[in-house]
Amino acid sequence: MRAIVLAAALSLGLAAAGSGQDTIKVVNDKKVQDTTKVQATITIKENKPGLLALAKIQPLDAQHIALTQYPDGTVLKGEITRKRGGKLLYVFMIQPAGEHRKRQVLVDAIDGAIVNTIPLAKPDTAKKVP
Repeated sequence: MRAIVLAAALSLGLAAAGSGQDTIKVVNDKKVQDTTKVQATITIKENKPGLLALAKIQPLDAQHIALTQYPDGTVLKGEITRKRGGKLLYVFMIQPAGEHRKRQVLVDAIDGAIVNTIPLAKPDTAKKVP
């Protein structure tokens, strides 16, 4: 009975994960609404072909690691690149909730460490004079 309930809950969770809705989880044989939103995965752009094959950390895992810096943020785009010195990095553009300034979060594609968090320039709020 537990296996059936767990299988049903997992299939519901996977269906909800694809649609961006709340997920259902099983706690002590009871279905419970999970309040955390599941963010849709984004397509990772490769600066050079074959970089994703060299990465030891999967793109989805790297995205989750980047979101630990801004848990309520939204990942706008991501790419994998090789920086000077040969370091293979995932670069994610994140829009933190309630903020106008976007952030770049760099995640090492080999060990999953957060290398740097870079605040990007503020959007131009000055009025243009005709």
